[in-house]
Amino acid sequence: MSEEAEKKETNEVPKKEQSYHKHHEYNWASKVFWGLLLILIGGLALAGNFGLATIEWSSLWRLWPLFIVAAGLSILSFKNIIWKIISVILSVAAVAAIAWVLLGGFKQINISVDTLKNYNETIQVASSEIKSAEVSIDAGASEVYIATADQIGIATADLTSNFAILEKTSSVFDSIQKVDFSMKSENRWFNNWFGGFKNKWDVKLTRNLPLSLNVKAGACDADIDLSGAKLNTVDIDMGASNLTLKLGKNQSLANVNIDSGVSSITIRVPAESGVKLFTEGGLSSKELADLKRSGDKTYESNNYDSASQKINISAKIGVSSFTIERY
Repeated sequence: MSEEAEKKETNEVPKKEQSYHKHHEYNWASKVFWGLLLILIGGLALAGNFGLATIEWSSLWRLWPLFIVAAGLSILSFKNIIWKIISVILSVAAVAAIAWVLLGGFKQINISVDTLKNYNETIQVASSEIKSAEVSIDAGASEVYIATADQIGIATADLTSNFAILEKTSSVFDSIQKVDFSMKSENRWFNNWFGGFKNKWDVKLTRNLPLSLNVKAGACDADIDLSGAKLNTVDIDMGASNLTLKLGKNQSLANVNIDSGVSSITIRVPAESGVKLFTEGGLSSKELADLKRSGDKTYESNNYDSASQKINISAKIGVSSFTIERY
């Protein structure tokens, strides 16, 4: 081998090593952040599943600025030991902030009552020809409370918010009245996005008409009691959520569809109802009362075929704690 070729070969290895070390210098702080974050999320999910802590998954949306921090750390080069120490401190502080939020730290912050406004709307039955109702609620990131009441109207919605106003629409198709509630921003997003915005829904639904309910929300805490409803279907589409859903027995068949991300879900069903469950997604834990596996991703109560009142539940969910309880 010539002297020039030998020199070229010996110089190639240091160049590769230099490129390797340069790459890892740029990604070192990012790996610290994401490594600690994954350990934290896994540890908190495990603690939540064993009842050792109450995790507020619905508060995850508040943490979006930290992902900008992580992106910034990932593109900076920390060649100096002092800056490496600072990056570790920033990563640990960011992960500690995430832990504080998920463990309910934001609940200790009170939003000024002066910034909150209340809106109330009631939708009356359009005519005596109405035979059933379909109610849709686009709740955004909110606290959501839904129940039934003996009332003349189909639905009454009460929204308390420092961010949005309440909008409603009502239309009639054949003998079905369709009701929609939603929020509209008041263009105060900047202050409330960084200061924490608050939306709280309190909705009352009729017990007098057969009812279909559609709820769409982001990260939220939802308590939905439909035990008094003449229920046809329920469709719930949520992000990171804590959901409690109570179903009744005022109908022969009720169909429930749930599509959710990282969640804690509890569904309460009457003791005598026949229940069938189909699940799709990553259940981290499940407690299914008397339901037994009857097929691939399918569970069924022993009395399903003979029960006069049946509930079919389809759940497409992410990493979740899923519970069915009898009452």
